[in-house]
Amino acid sequence: MNSDRQYEVTAGSPIRLGVRRHRGGVNFSLNVRGKEKVEILLYRKDEDEPFQIVALPDAYKTGQVYAAHIAIPKTDRIEYNYRIDGHILADPYARVFRRFRDQKGNEAFRCGVDPEYMPKTDPVGLWFRDCVFYKAHVKGFTAGEHAGVRHPGTFAGMREKIPYLKKLGITSLILMPVCEFFEAPLEEPSEDGPVTYSEFNDERKNYWGYTEGLYYCPKLSYCATDNPIREFASLVDALHENGIECLPEFYFPPQMPGWQVVNILHYWRMAFNLDGFHLVGYGEWIHSVALDPILSWTKIIYVNFDESRVYPAGEEPPIRNLAEMNQTYQNVMRRFLKGDPDTAPEAKDAMTGNSGRIARLNYFADHDGFTMNDMVSYNEKHNEDNKEQNHDGMTENYSWNCGVEGPTAKRKINLLRAQQLRNAFLMLMTSQGCPVIYAGDEFCNSQGGNNNAWCQDNPIGWVTWSGRKTAKDLRAFVTEAIAFRDKHPILHMAEPMRMQDYRGIGYPDLSFHGKMAWDIDDRKMQCGFGMLYCGEYAVKEDGSPDDFIYIACNLYWQEQDFALPDLPDGKRWQIVCETIRPDSFRIPPDEAMLGCAKEKRVVVAPRSVTVLVSAEDPDRAKNTKQSPVRRAARKKAGS
Repeated sequence: MNSDRQYEVTAGSPIRLGVRRHRGGVNFSLNVRGKEKVEILLYRKDEDEPFQIVALPDAYKTGQVYAAHIAIPKTDRIEYNYRIDGHILADPYARVFRRFRDQKGNEAFRCGVDPEYMPKTDPVGLWFRDCVFYKAHVKGFTAGEHAGVRHPGTFAGMREKIPYLKKLGITSLILMPVCEFFEAPLEEPSEDGPVTYSEFNDERKNYWGYTEGLYYCPKLSYCATDNPIREFASLVDALHENGIECLPEFYFPPQMPGWQVVNILHYWRMAFNLDGFHLVGYGEWIHSVALDPILSWTKIIYVNFDESRVYPAGEEPPIRNLAEMNQTYQNVMRRFLKGDPDTAPEAKDAMTGNSGRIARLNYFADHDGFTMNDMVSYNEKHNEDNKEQNHDGMTENYSWNCGVEGPTAKRKINLLRAQQLRNAFLMLMTSQGCPVIYAGDEFCNSQGGNNNAWCQDNPIGWVTWSGRKTAKDLRAFVTEAIAFRDKHPILHMAEPMRMQDYRGIGYPDLSFHGKMAWDIDDRKMQCGFGMLYCGEYAVKEDGSPDDFIYIACNLYWQEQDFALPDLPDGKRWQIVCETIRPDSFRIPPDEAMLGCAKEKRVVVAPRSVTVLVSAEDPDRAKNTKQSPVRRAARKKAGS
């Protein structure tokens, strides 16, 4: 590029805001309110001062949008900023954004013009009912020293972990904000005009990213290269090639117009062939998103949709593309897990709830609150490192430390904590709706009791890839629980369970049981219930009906007997999982099969979950009961 060259400037097109290559040059389109003096500053990458300043005359303005076409060849790589009334500002529609220190050591920033990247893969297109979601922070997932990647804390590092996610059984990856957000508060919040740059705050920076920012830029600091568009697109393509969906999160403030939110999502959907979005924040903009025809086949996850506005007159959607993050599930199931009295009725509703129009995403932990390990290790939050005198974060976490606050060497307490985590994961994977795992929960990741690590861009907020045996055992259990869910379609139905025999099978699709079969009186059980899924209402991949599945949840501190309903002729109950066992899914065959087809009860150990599945009766002639043997074996396994 000739150092003295000045590019030709003509009037541009105001139709699409932002910067794009057009007619052999670059089109700049900017929304400016009022009558400010507007200039485009063009820079060479390694120089502090602009080599060309383009003043935009009123003749280049349509309404309140300035547009200029500058004849910049594709071979010339330049950067730019806007200057409005003497203030240098970032382009809110920039596709590339760079922060750096100039030659004088001052904080500086530039917007970039980058060739568009065409994605190589299409969205995976899974139904919600078949999804297992995993939520991660791009940097925090691989920034720790034991992550085992070549490019820690980046999109490339996340890509290196795809084999791990696939082996775990994950189908859909939710990424905490990946756009270029500001790590310190904005000096002047803006709706859609130029964004005022805010300097770094190394002591308390915004690590999570739930704030306004440059919504069209993948975050440069999450890159192992200097091309965030290409690196993020490569991550999405690699996920798709492995059958995993990609759904980034975006935060939008209440005042943001619906059309602007829709435009942002259109760009990301089309530029990267994304599978969906998780939208954070509250505002009327959500209705524009939910009703947008371009996004009608794209997964949209939100906290709470108004069904009367999305589906007026009770109409059915052509495809179920909307879903809600079900915080009620988290709160109810945490209370049930720790054995709070009178929580069984709510837990039954939480485990079986499944809306027909809007999917539900169930979880025990999210970015906001305790991790699952801390949920069973702390009674109180410990946010002192946030420098707010522990006043920030949620006060009520519905947690139980199992007897000691924080880490302990007491074997009995550690065994109980591990068992409680198995309980939680098993109930999550046998609940209707879509399970969501927060990154690291599957191997005991801890934040040291911090339930609001928004500013902890350090080992507190990063995932700790532990080599401890406890962590490996839990990860193996979670993998098996996900596989069990995937194997049985009755556990993830598209429509709500009716609790009726609407096919004349002889069994309802779902029924509850206690000390007596078909008795749903919760007063007769202590923090527990039995739940029977009739597999005849679902079809496996091979076309055969699913199995009968009985889930006995006993979160009481003493063992309890559960009555077992009779199975059809030729079937016998077989225990496939007991969380009191460290190897919960690996039950010896001589202990798994109940003694005879007519055996009516199963004993469930304290604070544990047992799952039984119908199996072919191996020998109808032998009716030897094995309950005493099984009980002794179970006690030995849990010791």
